[in-house]
Amino acid sequence: VQSARLFYLHLSKTLTAAGYVPIVCDACVFNTTNTKGTQLIIALHVDDFLVTCVDIVMIKDLKLLIKSTYTDY
Repeated sequence: VQSARLFYLHLSKTLTAAGYVPIVCDACVFNTTNTKGTQLIIALHVDDFLVTCVDIVMIKDLKLLIKSTYTDY
């Protein structure tokens, strides 16, 4: 259980540094909006991600962020 929390803490720092904001009612759901107003939402559960967005470029940017941050894993 502690390892899941440590992963969450590190991941949330990574996401907030990249401009993602946790929503008020659930700290495991992050949101960001690009300059066109397109929204990307990430829901986290332990080490699983659910990502929703209509802009494939935003999804690819998120994947690149995760891959570049966690290269050793």
